[in-house]
Amino acid sequence: MKKWIVIISVMFLLSACIVKSLHPFYTPKDIVKGLKLEGLWEAKTEVWQVFSVSTFMDSIAKDLKMSPSDKKEIDATEKLIYENAFVFVYSEDKQDSLEKCLLAIPFCLGADTLVDFKPFFSVLFPEGYGNITNYHNVGVHSLAKLNRLSEGKIQLSWLASSALEDIIKENRIKIKYELIGHKKDNVLLTASTSDLQKFIKKYLSLHQDTLWQGSEHIYVKQ
Repeated sequence: MKKWIVIISVMFLLSACIVKSLHPFYTPKDIVKGLKLEGLWEAKTEVWQVFSVSTFMDSIAKDLKMSPSDKKEIDATEKLIYENAFVFVYSEDKQDSLEKCLLAIPFCLGADTLVDFKPFFSVLFPEGYGNITNYHNVGVHSLAKLNRLSEGKIQLSWLASSALEDIIKENRIKIKYELIGHKKDNVLLTASTSDLQKFIKKYLSLHQDTLWQGSEHIYVKQ
């Protein structure tokens, strides 16, 4: 497989308490069409390599020993989604791995452009792959807001769990969720997509400045 020089602050993605959901934040009708994100995007301490799904699938088909029929089946699955989706690739040690690839679905909710992220391996292998550990993984969704600041410059802000802590503690949240992790301080949303969108719309309007606070990253296209 081609070696991508991709550096990202994995500590942020793994240690920051981003909100996770069992169900997607988007519906097919919400998907943004024609968005151009392919390329190399750099921040002060991070670099993302972004591919269209079709380009990425072409590059890994041989390495995964996929037959033409296998690739055709995957390409035909949820065609509308994948035609407008991207794969964000990052690597802590500059080694390629499907475990370090995220499927990114851009969609609109009101006036905001948001991105639903999900591990790409869970798309190719929904029942698990590779080893016994991976068969226990569930591909959850996370959410980020995308702002185009100028030509070749974007801001990506993740929905952080910390933004919801006070709301949850005060029982002001009306959505299905579980608190997971050793300290029970990580939010896992279990609501349907419809309920997720109602929740996001409400809190985007009421807490626009705090939902994404501390998670803003600005990227410049190279």
